[in-house]
Amino acid sequence: MTAGCPGCEGGTAPLLASPGCAERALAVAEREFGDPRYFVVHDVTAAAYRVQHPDTVTPHSVAVGPAVLQGAVEQGLSGDALQKRIRWAAPELWAGWHTTHTTLAAALRG
Repeated sequence: MTAGCPGCEGGTAPLLASPGCAERALAVAEREFGDPRYFVVHDVTAAAYRVQHPDTVTPHSVAVGPAVLQGAVEQGLSGDALQKRIRWAAPELWAGWHTTHTTLAAALRG
């Protein structure tokens, strides 16, 4: 399996980040941690990366990603409200995500 990212560099392995994508994610994180004006969106950018590249992070992190994105995009949550959603989602979503991801990963790996 090649380590390509279809959203970033046209690779063939949808669960893995390409080196270029990983470098861009690191640059974004460095900017977020270096400037409080950018840090306010860190939960959203981290969740987006985790959802796009589930094999690069823990299953627990990926389970929370969709709930974070939904809270931020559909419900307009940010700051403390988004952190509260993250704390709620973590235990609630783990069991269902684990089953879905295991099935999906097995199908993609063929």
